[in-house]
Amino acid sequence: MLLQGSGQRGIPTLGLPIAAPPGTRLVSGYTLRADRPVNTVHSFLLRAALGHSHLGAQLPTARLMPDLNLPANDALQARALAKRWATQDPHPSAIIARALRYFHDQPFYYTLNPPRLQGDITDRFLFDTRQGFCEDYASAFAVLMRAAGIPARIVVGYMGGSWNSTLHYFTVRDADAHAWVEVWLQGQGWVRVDPTAAVAASRIEAGAGATANGGLGLSTANQGWFPQWTRALRSGWDTAGYLWDTWVVAFGPAEQRALLHRLGLKADWGALARYLAISFGLLAAMGFVWTYWRQRPPVLPLDQRLYRRYLRRLKRHGLRPLPGEGALDFALRIGRHWPAHAQAALEVARRYHEVRYAPVGPGDSLAKRLAKLRKATTAPLTTSGTSGTSGTSGKAPNTTQKPDTAIR
Repeated sequence: MLLQGSGQRGIPTLGLPIAAPPGTRLVSGYTLRADRPVNTVHSFLLRAALGHSHLGAQLPTARLMPDLNLPANDALQARALAKRWATQDPHPSAIIARALRYFHDQPFYYTLNPPRLQGDITDRFLFDTRQGFCEDYASAFAVLMRAAGIPARIVVGYMGGSWNSTLHYFTVRDADAHAWVEVWLQGQGWVRVDPTAAVAASRIEAGAGATANGGLGLSTANQGWFPQWTRALRSGWDTAGYLWDTWVVAFGPAEQRALLHRLGLKADWGALARYLAISFGLLAAMGFVWTYWRQRPPVLPLDQRLYRRYLRRLKRHGLRPLPGEGALDFALRIGRHWPAHAQAALEVARRYHEVRYAPVGPGDSLAKRLAKLRKATTAPLTTSGTSGTSGTSGKAPNTTQKPDTAIR
């Protein structure tokens, strides 16, 4: 793992760490900490167990008491709600299900800009504002669990990340930070529960990120060329940065000595640094270009480019295809709003259908059809003596003579 400098000692791990690499140590809570703050890019070789389903399955009651404590006079409404659930069905799994259903059924919203809470913040969040992000949901859920007699603790870490298909690695950023809860169940130990994921998808603030919506992000298949180009550019830059960090920044003294020994060179650190900077700088640039080239936006066929140009001209006048509306239906709708252009719009739609879908006969080449489509889509369309140029007004034609306005 390549860890960027943060000035912190905490080291994220994938799963339960079972060994501490040099310069680190295992502390309580099955977490890994560095001996000193990580201020520069550092490389760690980690070993972790992924299938620790029975973590802490056998714990004495005294060890669990801190995970049941609550402030004396706080969250009185939350305590009453949790005790009512426990009275109706004392089984821990039933109480957990009731709490998650409460977050789902009640009008809770996930937002990165919740209102500021004063006083008893747990009760105000659960019964008043009902707006917050992952830490708010984790804190409130832990209070409900403890009030019902179930040991609970808040866990912070990361969820999500982006996959780099060029060099096959994940990039996890600060934006992927997340908070959830672990509850202790008899015979099972500490079990993860994410109360944020219980919020209905329709009540997740737009742009909240993958950690908020559980990975149910919007598809990028139908996005325009600019978002795809930006994404490819960012991926290429990330690849170049990864190569630089791997082979230059995180290339420590031990790796340097091993490389010099294999090359039969003396420990000339200045020469080695210059050699590495030039060589791996070129390698990083090649990786950037390669990744960008592989993920560049696809080039559309000529017929689609011509038709999209035609749609852009109409969009400036407020007319655009509806979701699921085909070219011919769109042309008919144009004719209803702009009767003077009905024939021209139908001609464009027919030519587009011919080029895109009809088989090309020996006497009607594809080049000839494309030429007809190009001529149809570039001919000036005018709004002579008509109203409703926005496509939505539905007013009767204006009889007042007006100068023709070309759609360009």
